[in-house]
Amino acid sequence: MGSNDEAPSVEAVQSGIWIDKSIEKRDGLYPRCIRLTFENRNETDKIAGIVEEFPVTCDIASSKATDKEFVTWGAQEETNEFQIRIELAAGEQRTIRYWPGKSPSAAFNELAQRSPRFEYVKPSPAADTQPGPDPGTQPTPHSDTDAVVAPDNEYIDPPPDLDFGDVAGLHAVKQELREEIIRPFTDPQFDELSLSYI
Repeated sequence: MGSNDEAPSVEAVQSGIWIDKSIEKRDGLYPRCIRLTFENRNETDKIAGIVEEFPVTCDIASSKATDKEFVTWGAQEETNEFQIRIELAAGEQRTIRYWPGKSPSAAFNELAQRSPRFEYVKPSPAADTQPGPDPGTQPTPHSDTDAVVAPDNEYIDPPPDLDFGDVAGLHAVKQELREEIIRPFTDPQFDELSLSYI
């Protein structure tokens, strides 16, 4: 790297998911940020849960990060951890960036030198090899064979082609939705609670 105040990149690998972490200089509002490059070296799609442990002097409450449909992130102030959940297709490489708030330079560099911690690596639900319905049959949203289902789901609107990245602001609302609604259905630690879809 170019200047003395920047840390060399660090790597972490687990279950075929490789992460390269480094500092990136940028123009604009956030002149230095942390860059995480993920690579799925598996032959199947994977979901990885990563935790970044912030030094106590980092301002985790004002952290900003990429917010796309393939990345879920959240800052946990009580544990000083930045949690990232990313979906990667087989052989795919993706880069995300985050700005760890108004942190002193020494704390920023310390964060850049800490290896990301894997919480889990699991198969993507899209990669499941469960057999689909027989050709010519219509899948139903439930298993009750005596239930009435409208033909072609005429009363069910298709989901909108939108994600949190399409909504400006409302960060607290989006974070609460992630924690209270999305996370229980996507985080494997909730699997033991036997949550089921309604």
